[in-house]
Amino acid sequence: MQAFSPHGFHAEDYATLEPSRAKPNEAIYGYTNHDRSCMLWYHDHAMGMSALNVYAGLPGLYLVRDPVDERLGLPRGAFEVPLILRDRTFNQDGSLAYTMTAREGEDTPVFNGKAYPFLAVEPRRYRLRILNASNEPFWRLRFDVPRDVLLQPQLPFWLIGTDGGFRAPLKMLDFLISSAERYDLIVDFSGMPRTRSIRCHSFTGPLAYSPTVLARGEGRGSQ
Repeated sequence: MQAFSPHGFHAEDYATLEPSRAKPNEAIYGYTNHDRSCMLWYHDHAMGMSALNVYAGLPGLYLVRDPVDERLGLPRGAFEVPLILRDRTFNQDGSLAYTMTAREGEDTPVFNGKAYPFLAVEPRRYRLRILNASNEPFWRLRFDVPRDVLLQPQLPFWLIGTDGGFRAPLKMLDFLISSAERYDLIVDFSGMPRTRSIRCHSFTGPLAYSPTVLARGEGRGSQ
């Protein structure tokens, strides 16, 4: 049985669509947006195969916009970049290797399905919308800069939003992102020489998954 699992949606109870929600010969296709501007995500929730299907490449971002986006004048179009981070292990022939017992995560991080990707940027502000769709690991990320370009080895950025939408801007040098968590960043490349590379680097490696320690309940998204 196939099912659609939204994360962070302020939606009717049926919209969570766990495999038991729909009865035989029944389907639900309507999803009404009740959220303010925010970054949500979804994935396939097939019975007994949810983790495997996310690993195989079936998560996606669901961007909700409202007039606040327009008023803030944030980067858009080619300067708004959605990034889905996942962990992978590859066989020698390039096919995916999957082990449900890999508690420390797989050995290769990928963005939007590509290992070691490259993005050419202009000397201006970019909006990076990052989702950690890894099954297990948390990641601590930073932007490394050649030491002859900046006095400090990391490029600062502004955190402007998380799972529930916009927040007060916070200047940061690195961030920890857990599984299913979203970060909305503004990164300014205007002071960077065009011929230099900036690396998005996980400087502690993936952190192991920890058991649930908080109570679970019905999600209602941003209020």
